[in-house]
Amino acid sequence: PIATLVALAFLGWSALAAADEAEVINVKGKGEARATARDDWRPATVKQKLKGGAFVRTGDASQMALLMDDQTQLRLNQNSMLQIKESSAGAPARLDLRAGRAWMQSKQAANVVVDTPNATAAIRGTDWELEVDPSGKTLLAVFSGSVEFSNPQGSVTVGKNEGAVAEAGKAPVKVVLTRPRDRIQW
Repeated sequence: PIATLVALAFLGWSALAAADEAEVINVKGKGEARATARDDWRPATVKQKLKGGAFVRTGDASQMALLMDDQTQLRLNQNSMLQIKESSAGAPARLDLRAGRAWMQSKQAANVVVDTPNATAAIRGTDWELEVDPSGKTLLAVFSGSVEFSNPQGSVTVGKNEGAVAEAGKAPVKVVLTRPRDRIQW
């Protein structure tokens, strides 16, 4: 009977936990969130739960940190906008980095897909960074693990201490990172 109660409690907790996609764990400066594209932007707060479909953004000289359900940590730098897309059970977490810079880390090989204006990054690593400039050009830096970086023109696998860039109408290409760990300076 006790084992059954524990199992039922765990299943109930698991169902509840699965309902939330991410939680805001830190906000420095101006961080905002909205549940859907139709909702108004409101100040983001620590411990705020974000479900699939939600958006977050940071202002000038601001940062925000999120913790995904799979324990992936995500940190947004200033002037960034991210959508947490809805995903079905068992499917990879799907994010859309529309602008700005995001650093992500997972304690295990992540099952995360990040869309940007010019490429999709299928994360198979544990420590990486994506940056989308105002023109939509996307720069990927991988510090451990690997990322499949693709768009309709082609794909490239980016490994530890490697980088790649994707621009509109061009296949992603690898780039040389000089002292890759120095990229994370925020």
